[in-house]
Amino acid sequence: MKEKIVLLLFINKNTPQIPKFLEDFRRIIDERYGDEYELDLQVLDILDNWEQAKAVDVKVTPTLFKSNPMPIAKVTGDLADIEKVIVLLGLKKPL
Repeated sequence: MKEKIVLLLFINKNTPQIPKFLEDFRRIIDERYGDEYELDLQVLDILDNWEQAKAVDVKVTPTLFKSNPMPIAKVTGDLADIEKVIVLLGLKKPL
């Protein structure tokens, strides 16, 4: 059974680069980890979901919050460098 990568992406709904990030991120995760993990990624507008954002201490957008697999991780700000995001989330496979 595949383990889930559970992510919450808190955004301001007017952030234009988010669709491109989501497309690229999903593709890379599927290519690299598709045999091990199932991606559960929710995109939440911070204004509509402020209580949930507050619960995980979101201060800026975009913020990508990983609750599974452990340990919990958070990446804030520029998400353009997907390789860096993967490393900061602790998902980088060892070589």
